Amino acid sequence: MYKDLLWKAALVAFLIAVAGIYVYPPSEKLKQGLDLAGGTSLIYEIDASDLSPADRRGLAEKMIPILLKRIDPTHVANIVMRPQGDTRIEIQLPVSSRDTITKRKAYEEALMKLESENINLLQIKRALSLPAETRDAELAKFSKDSPERKQIIDELTSVYDLRSNKQAERDDLAAKLDTIKKQMTEMGLPESGLEYQVQTWVKAASDARKTQIQDYLKNALPAGVTTKAEEFLPMIDQYLDLYQEWASVVNELTAE
Repeated sequence: MYKDLLWKAALVAFLIAVAGIYVYPPSEKLKQGLDLAGGTSLIYEIDASDLSPADRRGLAEKMIPILLKRIDPTHVANIVMRPQGDTRIEIQLPVSSRDTITKRKAYEEALMKLESENINLLQIKRALSLPAETRDAELAKFSKDSPERKQIIDELTSVYDLRSNKQAERDDLAAKLDTIKKQMTEMGLPESGLEYQVQTWVKAASDARKTQIQDYLKNALPAGVTTKAEEFLPMIDQYLDLYQEWASVVNELTAE
């Protein structure tokens, strides 16, 4: 009898050891339920108003595998779903473990540190467009006491100002060109074809250009226009000078 008890005790000890191996470490292998670990229990109702009674039957039970596959495909979140009738589903969400909370906090802190050290290009662009009296102070925040960053930001500011000035110069020249073109149009010179001729005139020598312009005016001015061709010559010369300045500025902008 004593031998029988010894054999049974050894068997029980062996089974306990095997079970211990399977559940070790318990913090990873054993997951506490809502009653022990805490968590949230929610009940959702499926909108089945447009379904027939036959289609509603067992609807919640059919949807649970689909939802679990989308929400927790690897079954690591320990989410529990139970049907409550045909159109209701109870979802139990366990609270995060201490280890998960610690890791999440460490991740968020590392992310915040990374974001604080990184430079946001959108914020840089906004700061560059600020008035001069406030821009320097705003840009100084991005250097973060780093000489290398300050040098980069200073160079960026210099290039931005240069480009902004060139854009303003381009727009000013374009406005002057439009004004002269409008004046010539009001005096009777057709606008169509003028831009094409300008491309040819700016490439010609001075004497050849004058001859080309005179020939163009003779052919382009409609009958009945009282303005003489000679009156257009100084306006066209001014237009060509401005056009060459405008083209030079545009080339500088597009070459950057």
